[in-house]
Amino acid sequence: MEAVQPTAAALDGAAAGAVFDLLDALTGAELEFVDLFYQRLFARFPDVRSLFGEYSLSEQREMVLETFRSILGWIDEEPWVDENLAALGSSHAEYGVEAALYGPFVDLFVEVAAEVLGSDGESAGLDSLRVALEFVSNAMSAAGEVALANGVIERAAPTNASSPATR
Repeated sequence: MEAVQPTAAALDGAAAGAVFDLLDALTGAELEFVDLFYQRLFARFPDVRSLFGEYSLSEQREMVLETFRSILGWIDEEPWVDENLAALGSSHAEYGVEAALYGPFVDLFVEVAAEVLGSDGESAGLDSLRVALEFVSNAMSAAGEVALANGVIERAAPTNASSPATR
């Protein structure tokens, strides 16, 4: 059975506002967030490190900010979001990101957001952030799988035993 993609309507006005507030607070602590997020990502999934090449912290920061922009665009129902996520999903699949990595990405993103924000990261906002991240991740994963299935791209060598996809 195919997963149903949430729409921005999955977040009512209060939930959408909570995500905006949470992302605004994270933007104020973005360096701490990015540093902690990537430290934990690479510690939990060491083989994923190779997918990032030699990206600097500023480039990793830009990747996180792209996630923020995608979430905000999705909530605002911006017309560019679907095409942008399809392109990101295709490029991630081509780099070797497997569908099974997206769930742990969402979990870690929410975990680190909660830690960085402390008491400012209310559970309702974090729950809404999870919904938005799941949309972004599911859209990217689906786009990557379609591009692979249609022969539009070829996946780089997959990550190995420490990735959730091959455990």
